[in-house]
Amino acid sequence: MRLGIIVPQSQGLNENHSYLPMVIQGTLVDNINRYSAISVLDRVSLDRVITETLDPTYEDNLDIVRLGHVAQVGYMLTGNIIRTATGFTLNINVTDTTTNANTIASHSGTYTEAQFNNHTAMNRASLDLLTQMGVALTTAARNELAHAGSRQSINAQAALAQGIVAQRQGQAIEAIFHYFDASALEATATEALSRMSTATTTIATGSLGDRVRNDIQQRSEWIRLIEETRRFFANYPHYLMAELHFRPTLDLAGINYEAETAQLTFPVQVHLNLERTEAVKKIITDISNGLAATGRRQQWGIEVSVEPFLLAYEFNFDLLNERGRVISSTSPRDAVLLYFSGQPSHEISLFIGVRGYDNLRIERITYPTYNGSHLYLYAVGSLPYRIARREPFDLSIEHALNQAARWSSRPRFSVRATEISDSMTIRLSNVRVYDLFQQDRRRRNYKLVTQGSTIISVNPTITARQRFEQFDRERVQRRYVIQHEGLLGE
Repeated sequence: MRLGIIVPQSQGLNENHSYLPMVIQGTLVDNINRYSAISVLDRVSLDRVITETLDPTYEDNLDIVRLGHVAQVGYMLTGNIIRTATGFTLNINVTDTTTNANTIASHSGTYTEAQFNNHTAMNRASLDLLTQMGVALTTAARNELAHAGSRQSINAQAALAQGIVAQRQGQAIEAIFHYFDASALEATATEALSRMSTATTTIATGSLGDRVRNDIQQRSEWIRLIEETRRFFANYPHYLMAELHFRPTLDLAGINYEAETAQLTFPVQVHLNLERTEAVKKIITDISNGLAATGRRQQWGIEVSVEPFLLAYEFNFDLLNERGRVISSTSPRDAVLLYFSGQPSHEISLFIGVRGYDNLRIERITYPTYNGSHLYLYAVGSLPYRIARREPFDLSIEHALNQAARWSSRPRFSVRATEISDSMTIRLSNVRVYDLFQQDRRRRNYKLVTQGSTIISVNPTITARQRFEQFDRERVQRRYVIQHEGLLGE
């Protein structure tokens, strides 16, 4: 079942309540995605589908019958929120997209403003609709939907809704600030980053909205925008820009007859997450271009840049026997480095570095210099693998300027011959991410940013041969999708 959830129409809402329809839509999308196997079209894509297939005034004059023209979606959730003397009435219908618009589920209820703000209204509506649509909810799911939402979910949906309202009113800078807040919360991070990237397109022209008029006010607003952008980048989880791919089957690399062990390998690759990297780069580039378009960059004495980052990833894998017991562990010899200079129009790139960051003792590290093929870091302290003090160490780059950058390795398991079987499985046991621009003062080494087996996107199903053959085609397809979504400039 494929479902599109439209922003409910509103009646009698004042300006302070203008964000509620977007909160209702966002919470319903999140709930139905979370508690069922129904395929819900994401809001950004749904906006595009409706814009391309219906009259642009669909939200103000919604004709259910015309939804039969939306061929990409099998069912639509529509409704309205009406302000009354004592509160609000919420009416929702789920219909198919045939010309008959057959209703398969509906909900009506009266709620207070507080019940919308804490998601009680949408949770109750979700419980009612999912039950009517035949979804077998667990006891835990029913209990969660019978109460208010989590604090994180409430804050995330509110920030995102307020951003959408501000953007539709032409207030790009206010929209971006709300998207900054929403992007820091897991429930809305992906949509917020996508919408933020679209909002900065307006700023790239040099306009901050109709409310910003005189020169002094413009300068103040640009400073405010740049400071908020730096805050956003400082808090953004940059490590999500990488994704791991590995083939969960083993190849024989060698045999040690004296030790009676076998060396088993498997291919591992790390790619850039193009959707995230392109969106993040576009945000800072658009803001820089917008400042330049004002023609007052030098007069105002302000520049656009954010703090650079240099992250190191270490991956650990376990080999399990048929009983689930670990019989060997391994990790790639080299760490993967993710680097961004913080400057507009610069690339986010993957580098190959030395491993052993957890044991690295270091007193100081300077920002790197990049000459187009190599990255140079000047460090004071003791570095592993015979790297001399006070000397630059050279990190070979692979596809530095290629948006589909990847890093490859073949880790090895050493396994006793008696433990080898046809039922062995590979498991990603841990990923550690270190910030090479920050140090743990207690341990006098690099700061551990985060760790865990699920902190970045992992694809353990595609084979190495499939990946290599599809790589270039995937790059082209991804770039087209990004451009179609409006995440890249012309």
